[in-house]
Amino acid sequence: MVHGVFGNLRGDRSMRHGDHIQKPGKRYMFVCGHGGLLPALGSSNRVGYWQNQSGLCRGGCWQCGVCRRIQQRSYWRGDSPTGLLGRMRMLLKTQRSAAKRRGNSPLQFSADDMVRQWLSQHNLCAACGEGLDIMSAHFDHNHKTGKPRGFVHSYCNLTIGNAKESVARLRACADYLERYQ
Repeated sequence: MVHGVFGNLRGDRSMRHGDHIQKPGKRYMFVCGHGGLLPALGSSNRVGYWQNQSGLCRGGCWQCGVCRRIQQRSYWRGDSPTGLLGRMRMLLKTQRSAAKRRGNSPLQFSADDMVRQWLSQHNLCAACGEGLDIMSAHFDHNHKTGKPRGFVHSYCNLTIGNAKESVARLRACADYLERYQ
């Protein structure tokens, strides 16, 4: 059995002694059981991807593409070993990149603070008070200051955003709806 740097590869039975392991275009079986033809260096496919590692003599090693996708999905959903904290880290990362792209102030909150906020809200929307699922929750914050407000439904978040975060505009909309009930 030939081990990669992280012990994650074993060569297929057709490999001869002295062949280089982890060659692009060769068939490999990862220890996890997934395998197939490795792509060219610098690219990836469903089978594997090249993980750059500066400390290694080859500058990196091959990693299983299937396990990576499963790990990313579970991390995004919050069912990974890091759990809810992993989900909050992903939300924080996407919100910070969106704020940077739009020229808004970045969110002034840590992933740990987001977990505390989520637990304190008891799965309820901070705007309307209805039940909220972690996978559909949006973390609302002031775009000018970056200060957090809480977790809200996507439509509550859109309502606040479309009203340009104006309390007066939202009150006027509520008055309008009450007049025509």
